[in-house]
Amino acid sequence: MSATQRKDRLYAQFSANLQRLKQVSTRTTDLTEVLQGELDSMRVFAGIHAAQFMTVSTSDKESSGSEVAK
Repeated sequence: MSATQRKDRLYAQFSANLQRLKQVSTRTTDLTEVLQGELDSMRVFAGIHAAQFMTVSTSDKESSGSEVAK
């Protein structure tokens, strides 16, 4: 194999590696966007759940307070 053929083979390998790197980078970008959406959904869910918990906690305190007064 001549030096030119080796060089061409190495450039072809390099090109293939760059294409794979681009694909992986694009996939990572897509997954990061999905993760961001999931984290936003979790934040909203946690806020709603906390509000529900506080409402139940407050109503439990009010119920037990009225039972003690009886």
